[in-house]
Amino acid sequence: MSAVLNAYQQPVGPDLPQWTARPRPARTTLDGSHCRIEPLDAARHGDDLYAAYVQAADARDWTYLTVGPFADPASFRTYLEGAATSTDPLHFAIIDLKTDRAVGTYSLMRIDPANGVIEVGNVNFSPLLKQTAISTEAQYLLMQYAFDELGYRRYEWKCDSLNAPSRKTAERLGFQFEGIFRQALVYKGRSRDTAWFSITDREWPAVGAAFERWLAPDNFDAQGRQRVSLTDIRNTLGTDGAGGRDAERGKDDGTHAAPGNGANRAGATATTHPAASTAVPPARQAPPTIRALTEADHAQWLPLWRGYQTFYNVTLGDAIDRLTWSRLHDAAEPMFVLGAFDAQDRLVGIVHAIYHRSTWTEGMYCYLQDLFTAPESRGSGVGRALIEAVSAHASEAGAGRLYWLTHESNHAGRALYDKVAQNAGFIQYRRQP
Repeated sequence: MSAVLNAYQQPVGPDLPQWTARPRPARTTLDGSHCRIEPLDAARHGDDLYAAYVQAADARDWTYLTVGPFADPASFRTYLEGAATSTDPLHFAIIDLKTDRAVGTYSLMRIDPANGVIEVGNVNFSPLLKQTAISTEAQYLLMQYAFDELGYRRYEWKCDSLNAPSRKTAERLGFQFEGIFRQALVYKGRSRDTAWFSITDREWPAVGAAFERWLAPDNFDAQGRQRVSLTDIRNTLGTDGAGGRDAERGKDDGTHAAPGNGANRAGATATTHPAASTAVPPARQAPPTIRALTEADHAQWLPLWRGYQTFYNVTLGDAIDRLTWSRLHDAAEPMFVLGAFDAQDRLVGIVHAIYHRSTWTEGMYCYLQDLFTAPESRGSGVGRALIEAVSAHASEAGAGRLYWLTHESNHAGRALYDKVAQNAGFIQYRRQP
């Protein structure tokens, strides 16, 4: 999210002039290929759910829930009757389409229409549901409802910080870890530190695309086993970044903090770009041709450069666009631009880099500032090829280090960056001079 400056030169978040409060979720039915999501009904679902939950060998599935375990069907039915009448949490039953039986429950909760924030919680999947396509599709259907139908901005997942399986599931589903709220709750006589995770509407298109690709019939063999994991699909979709700058800053003092035009450079990759919403990993293509851009390439460069700005919710303006292009071709400026061209000689990716001195070495450093791949070319190796080309350029120039930045939550981009560079672990600070 890019910051702008107010009249007092203070950084503030972007304006949302069209924002309105979102509708509250309804008691609705959501249909999938493997399951159906229904509003919880104690009479209709109670017997199925109790039978599903008692399939477990012990009561460990209830340890991190605020309710249960239940000693008998009657006490469980009493709980369900209360849950079914609640509007926040709003509980749903998950129905296995093969058996038409309820096999688990979850809810939408902490519903905040004014701010567009909603949480999935009270997740209680029986042994009949765990590690099945149903469990993944059920999560996808509720996310899709919150983002695409209701228009919420933020979808949360919270759990006991000690609940390792829940935290692992959140990360598999595409949630980004945000931190720990210490001593946040008391439940079942215990203190709970709460781990927070979220997906935002900016991230949802690519997260949703990964779900759709994972759920596609051709991703499962004859025995119903996945061919490619959800995490691998999401990483593939995010391989070629828009703004590929990992924190490979080495041992310097961290002062090389995204110099330039005032845009927030601590960004994400194609994983969070709306244009990636229907993307699937493309067929294997010939590697792109990388070369320095010339003045004649301006007409192809400008749409990618502006697409990059759009990605970060900024508009630098015609004057900055012209100045940047001029500097990139000025021999007196310590910066350069490379482009990636496909087999039809179309420009499908750009990278800008800057050389600067360092107090730590005799030679220069090379800062990879901007990396952008056209949405239709992501997943075909363009981003990686541009990084390798900048690395070769820096090596030939005698630079002592190549580095770039990315946000800590940019998991998809970091999946690539961790393969081609080292995360030095430095934290970036900023202030207006």
